[in-house]
Amino acid sequence: MRENGQNEIFPATSGIDPIDATGAGDAFNAGFIYGLYHNYGIRTCIAMGNRMGGACVSKVGCLSGYLTGEQLLREFQASNPSR
Repeated sequence: MRENGQNEIFPATSGIDPIDATGAGDAFNAGFIYGLYHNYGIRTCIAMGNRMGGACVSKVGCLSGYLTGEQLLREFQASNPSR
């Protein structure tokens, strides 16, 4: 992400054993947009995208590894209880 002339690098989600990268970009986009829809800040949206992408690459094929919207929200609401 680039903001005010500064680059910020977001690390990959930890604890993921990547198996197949098929669909990782689409999964990232889904998590990112889901975060936007639920009015999270840009950094949290990126983290949600990373989490969804990580879930995707943990299985073979683009539809095998995923989180439901409820699972994703639960993860991020637990880390930000004021929401």
